[in-house]
Amino acid sequence: MAFEWLEKRRLLSTVDAIVPADPEPDPGRTSLEVSGDSFDPPPPGTPPSGFSVDDVVMDEGGVGASTNLVFSVTRADSAGTASVQYATASSSAASGSDFTAHALTTLNFADGEATKLVTVVVSGDAAVEADETFTVDLSNPVGTGIDDGQGVGTIRNDDTASLTVAPVSASEGDAGSTDFVFDVTLDAAVQGGLQVAIDTSDGTATVADSDYVANTGSTLTFAGSAGETQSFTVPVSGDTTSEADELFNVALGALSNLGAGIDSADITTVDGTGTIQNDDGATLSFNDASAPENDGEIVFIVTLAGTSDAFTVDFATADIAGQAVAGTDYTATSGSGGTALSFSGTHGETATVTVTLS
Repeated sequence: MAFEWLEKRRLLSTVDAIVPADPEPDPGRTSLEVSGDSFDPPPPGTPPSGFSVDDVVMDEGGVGASTNLVFSVTRADSAGTASVQYATASSSAASGSDFTAHALTTLNFADGEATKLVTVVVSGDAAVEADETFTVDLSNPVGTGIDDGQGVGTIRNDDTASLTVAPVSASEGDAGSTDFVFDVTLDAAVQGGLQVAIDTSDGTATVADSDYVANTGSTLTFAGSAGETQSFTVPVSGDTTSEADELFNVALGALSNLGAGIDSADITTVDGTGTIQNDDGATLSFNDASAPENDGEIVFIVTLAGTSDAFTVDFATADIAGQAVAGTDYTATSGSGGTALSFSGTHGETATVTVTLS
């Protein structure tokens, strides 16, 4: 039966349409119908005898790179001469931009020759995209039939992109709010665009202390162009408190609305920070003090002007040349660590330093 089917296939390969002559074929035989240049699959158990082309998968390469996808066109029986034609066809990959198309071309096989190679040049780019495909299609066989007439070329994406939050550092102001505007930049094209979630979180600046207003749960939408920038705002609250510069964090969260076939693992995110620069001041001042020597001590008052975070400050007495001398006229004193002057940061707050007179 296999021999009979093969002979029919060879005989009918150039006929547009042939219908079996026997309207009631023998159930033990497999009939064959050929329409145009296509063939039905061989009957079960029939060994391969005709042309076939394999599938090829390969990374596309970077911008300006050319990658060769090499397809093998083989025939199962290499005896005698034979020929087959092939051409490429676009699927999700576009000819011209993704690969170089081949028009209908004839492959001639010499007696004993079993394989010929078809090379399709693929053009690299920097865009994150779905894997793309095209086909190499066989037709018009001479000398044998076609067993597998379509080879699929898969151009595998090997590009990546990143979304980066640019840090912002600015003064807070004395009152009201100041908008910190954060730019998020997409460094490479992403086919079909995407959305990314935004989330702020406390650092040394906190929402509880009214340092800034959280921006959580909103999203940025990117069309997917290389170098594209989208922005969002975080309000920062002004005050008149002298304090250290404070930080809060800005994180990029989950990606969504990615194009079909885009792998989110190919897109990384880089978080940023907002630095609230202190633009307030506070001062400490000692008063001048005097007392009769027989009073036994002099009390100095240290006053805070302006508000600030809580802090401590060291102090120490020192001689003035030609004036009082420590050990003779007074007892030297100092404070640091646990004995330093301590302030909660309230405007007008005072602390005292007592010096013993000799």
